[in-house]
Amino acid sequence: MKIALISFLFDGLSLFLNCVPQVFLKFFGRRMAFFWYWCLPIRVSLILDNLRKAYPEKSEKEIKELAQKNLCHYIFLCLEFIQLRTLSLEEFKNKIIVENREIVYEALKENRGIAALTVHLGNFEWLAAAAPLHHLPLHIIVRPLKSVVFEHLISRQRKKVGLGLIEPKNSMPHILSLLSQNKIVGFIFDQHRSPPGGIYVDFFGRPAATTKGLAALVERSNTIVLPVYSYRTDLGQMVLKIASPLPYKRVGTHEENIYTNTQVYSHAIEQMVRQHPEQWFWIHRRWKGRPEASFSH
Repeated sequence: MKIALISFLFDGLSLFLNCVPQVFLKFFGRRMAFFWYWCLPIRVSLILDNLRKAYPEKSEKEIKELAQKNLCHYIFLCLEFIQLRTLSLEEFKNKIIVENREIVYEALKENRGIAALTVHLGNFEWLAAAAPLHHLPLHIIVRPLKSVVFEHLISRQRKKVGLGLIEPKNSMPHILSLLSQNKIVGFIFDQHRSPPGGIYVDFFGRPAATTKGLAALVERSNTIVLPVYSYRTDLGQMVLKIASPLPYKRVGTHEENIYTNTQVYSHAIEQMVRQHPEQWFWIHRRWKGRPEASFSH
């Protein structure tokens, strides 16, 4: 009953937001970000610290301006999430421009499966939701949220567009099966992963614990890795960009291969973030732990 009531309220709010002029919603989002930065500094210090680490060449004024734009990005994410609930699939599809989709079609011809290397950039939920509507057979690993209500809300929207969902527990056989069927599996690559599941590689000039699962998967399956990311051009308008495949480098031992290719993937996502830094997840504690605990090259 509680979930049904909250879903009803969210649908009502979604209808309202989709009727409000975008110029007003953008003004509201910027004002909310201003209030967040100056009056409700939750995680603001973490965002500022992360930006200082990533951009030591920027002045303090530039860092603070970028942080405020980043806070506005989170407000826009929330607005877009709610708006999507009552958009028709055709309306939603028209809000996404897909660049270089021919790269995916060429890769699918090789019948090796595709690992979509991506980050929490732009509207990553919209990226995933848009893929099936553009005839890209995407599946993602879904970790249940602590909140049952929000888990229901998000799951409903993912299922609405036909997105394939993978349970995280013992997911490797399922992933390998999908790849053997020439499907696309999304791998978000920008979150902290402590050893032994992760290794420390360079990210923005600093060691960051990064999952080695993708490199291990590619070494085992010969899957094609395609960098894919989204970025916002305006509130409710997104570009889904696909880049050329990243060749797997075999440089020596198994460990050396894993390290080298994990570094390649880390560099690729760093380049994505540098294109649109105001739209990345700086609110996440990316640099932590001790690199000495991991294999180093």
